[in-house]
Amino acid sequence: MALFFAIFVSVKRAGSILIGVGIILAIWAFGMLASRQDEKTAAARRRIENLVNPTICPKAFDQNFDFSNLKKNHFIVPMTESCFGGIVHTPRAWHTWRTQPSGDQTGFWQAIWIVGEGRPHGPFGPNGQMDYTYNQARFEGHGTLLFYTNDVP
Repeated sequence: MALFFAIFVSVKRAGSILIGVGIILAIWAFGMLASRQDEKTAAARRRIENLVNPTICPKAFDQNFDFSNLKKNHFIVPMTESCFGGIVHTPRAWHTWRTQPSGDQTGFWQAIWIVGEGRPHGPFGPNGQMDYTYNQARFEGHGTLLFYTNDVP
């Protein structure tokens, strides 16, 4: 009987050790996966940050994005990836407004260069929040930008 008990305790102890080793291996594997994901996210962020070019497009001075007298609650502005476009004038009647991607969001990003500021802000992804107060700004990015307000025009 004592021999059976000694074997039982040995097997139980070995099983506990194996379970402990299994838990440690699982935690290590999860840490490695999370680390790789963080590296991928950081690499994607660096790639996008390198896209922001603080120059104005040659055709920007010919673009007319003056919506200052607009009587609607939204408008759309296309963006260029290699430089900042023409100045976007938000409607005077709007007290508050937001921007969001319009259409296909695949690869969407945006940067903003507010008139009167020395350098641009961004890039921001499709879910990035841009809580700036401005009436005039230039935009650079991939995609189309929808400006909208809940103010009654």
